[in-house]
Amino acid sequence: MAVKNRMYPDHDLIHHSDRGIQYCSTDYVRVLQAKGIAISMTQSGSPYDNAVAERLNGILKDEYRISETFRDYGEALAQVIKAVDIYNNFRPHMACDLISPQQAHESWEEETPRGIFQRPVLQ
Repeated sequence: MAVKNRMYPDHDLIHHSDRGIQYCSTDYVRVLQAKGIAISMTQSGSPYDNAVAERLNGILKDEYRISETFRDYGEALAQVIKAVDIYNNFRPHMACDLISPQQAHESWEEETPRGIFQRPVLQ
């Protein structure tokens, strides 16, 4: 979804993850490399090294009940897509001054031709 829905296809992508086996698999790494995505992993694999991702995983499990068992892959995928949409477009975030990440993103303005962005102060 991240590659398909990119808003800035000319900017480089970085895939950051812990050292979970799924992220270290040869097939997964090949897909990232084929798409030109830089790979970044935590040093030790400790969840404390990846606190933001672990927090998001907790929200998906606790608030959006993603940890439930689903009948099939399609049902699980639909629930994850729905949760990510709510999380990004509707859920207020403390780090975004209690607006959604999408609202915060839309409030950024391009400052220079080099593509440096500056976030305005939110009231």
